[in-house]
Parts: sequence; C-alpha cells; structure tokens
Amino acid sequence: MFCQVMTDRERIIYRMVDTAGISEKALREMFYSFTGTCWEKSLPLSSLMYEHDIQILQDNYNRFIKKELSASRTLRDFEDTLYELIIKNASAGIRWWLTGSAALYIRGFDVRPHDIDIMTYLTEKEKIIETFGDLAVEPFHYPENWVVKGFGVIDPGYRVDVAFEPQEWVDDREPIDFGPYAEKHLESVLWKGLTVLVPLVELHLPSNTTRQRIAIVNQIRERLNRPVQ
Repeated sequence: MFCQVMTDRERIIYRMVDTAGISEKALREMFYSFTGTCWEKSLPLSSLMYEHDIQILQDNYNRFIKKELSASRTLRDFEDTLYELIIKNASAGIRWWLTGSAALYIRGFDVRPHDIDIMTYLTEKEKIIETFGDLAVEPFHYPENWVVKGFGVIDPGYRVDVAFEPQEWVDDREPIDFGPYAEKHLESVLWKGLTVLVPLVELHLPSNTTRQRIAIVNQIRERLNRPVQ
C-alpha cells in the first residue's frame, strides 16, 4: 500500500506510507507536502460534495497510484475509458463536455493525453455521483479559490478529472479551453460514431503555450493556418 486515507475531525487526509522509488518532485506534482515526518495532502471535510466511503477511496487510490507510477496505462486504455465514459454519460443523461488534450486527440491531433478532462455542471452533481461515485480516487469537493466550482478524480481505467463549472474570472486574460467562453461556444465532434462536445480549437493555444508544449502549439497553429513559431 502506497497511501493511507483517513479522516480526523476536520479533514480527509491522504498520507503516503511507502514512498520508495517516488521522487520528491513527483510527490509535489501530486500536491503532497512534507510535514516533517511524512508526505500528505488533505481537504476540509466541509468541502466534500458527499460522504465518501474511506475504504473505497483508499483501495481505488492505491490501485490508481500504482498505475500512475508504473506508467502502465496505454493509449488503448485511454480510448476504451473515453468511449465508456461517453456511453455512460449519455445513458445517465449527464450534460458535459470534453476539454484538454483529450479534446485535441479526438479531433485528430498527435497528442498522448495524460488524463481525460471533462467539464460538467453543478446541476449534474447527483447524476455524476450516482454513476461514478464508487470510482472516485480523490474526493469530489468544492475547491476554495480555484478555477472551477467543483472537482473530483475517478479511475474507470484511465485518470478522469471531473470539473464542475469554470469560474468566470478564468477568462480574464484571454478565453481558454475550459472557461466560460469555451462553454458557450462548443462544437460537436464525431469520434468512433459518438458525438462529443469540445471547445474551439484556438482556445487550446493559451494553456499549451504557457506550458511550452511547442509541438502541440505548432499543430494547432497549422490547423488554424497561422504561422508556426
């Protein structure tokens, strides 16, 4: 077991009990902090969208983190997970849209998504919990001072980040692929016979430019017939 999940009176805590072979950089990228005796991260219990089963969270998370650390996930795992996700969302009547690198992938861009980023609405919370709640690896919660109004992570075979509604201010500098402007200007893409809503292609430029993903930026610019830098 890599991680123990527990609660105290105020928090739900993820505490790493085995960090052998895990770099400090990797731990910090997973938002762990060193307390002086161990690596852990936590959320206020008051921020949770629903009462999670701690044992299920712990079991799910440890299976998930093992795959993350071993880099054993394949592109086939990604496609199978996305396909099933689209089917389940449709069956449950969940309103949602796809963003991030997965949205570029189904448009035919040469990218290898690290995860599947879906955007949904707070009105869909109960449907999301009923459909995917038992797959949670990190709690569904209401973040404080963050870019979205709700967030959770599930692992139905590949990492899926579930975000609820962007904050209005995320488009303050310029419209981005998960912001309010993107939400109001979605396009339909047909992938494997299924229809998926995605942001306008140009809205992926700011985030990929900031992250210095030059190859992806150049692909987007070529698609838009803009000069490659």
